[in-house]
Amino acid sequence: VSGRTILGNADLQKTEVTHYDARADLYLPFQQTISASVFYKDFSRPVETTIDIDKVETNQNALGAYVKGIEFEAVINPGRLLEGLNLNLPWLQGLQISGNFALMQSEVRLMKDTTRILDNTSYQRPMVGQAPYLINLSLTHEIEIKSFTFLNALLFNQAGERIRYAGIAKVPDITEKPFGSLESLHRLTFWKRNELNVRVKNWLLQSKELRVKEFNDKIPYHSLTPEQYKAAFGNVNRYQTVERSQEGLSVEISYSRQL
Repeated sequence: VSGRTILGNADLQKTEVTHYDARADLYLPFQQTISASVFYKDFSRPVETTIDIDKVETNQNALGAYVKGIEFEAVINPGRLLEGLNLNLPWLQGLQISGNFALMQSEVRLMKDTTRILDNTSYQRPMVGQAPYLINLSLTHEIEIKSFTFLNALLFNQAGERIRYAGIAKVPDITEKPFGSLESLHRLTFWKRNELNVRVKNWLLQSKELRVKEFNDKIPYHSLTPEQYKAAFGNVNRYQTVERSQEGLSVEISYSRQL
């Protein structure tokens, strides 16, 4: 469908990752938590997906890369929290709000002594697939009435713009436009062993896009110093869409019974 040819690479080497992190957790009553962490990952020979002018997609090892960032997480039960303050709001019972937010920075190191890697279009770039931020949010409400349990949830997820394919031989890097995914889950559990689920996806009706930035293709990125790269391409923000798919609203219904 995409017109791309996928080519294997028998010379790929295993990636090794060294991970450092520090985390602080605050535990509150009623299973509530607030957390913050910092992390650093060092990659040796990361595997990345590349694409050339003939739309040949393959994988190759870079020399190395790093990812560093901060992350915040929280799980809050508003009804329980207000109950502890002597405020009883029945409609808030069973409500839970949770989420995490991460800010990240990454950079890949290219093998300049390898002809194949030297063809990389970008002189400096983030790792393939690594977004600068990630958001996950959920709003869940659960209530039990006699032999019936009703659960309703809203789930949101979005990652920042990230490289899908690293361009080689003057082909620009192809990036994914940020896609906000909002879905809902509705679950009815009855007589303990029966479960009916309805999941609705893509409430925002967003499209998925792969795009490239315009640039002067007479100058390969890798031939420039970082200062020259920034001067030549740092302010270029015009995008060209190379692939677009309109995602529709989907509904999934399932039933299960425990024997």
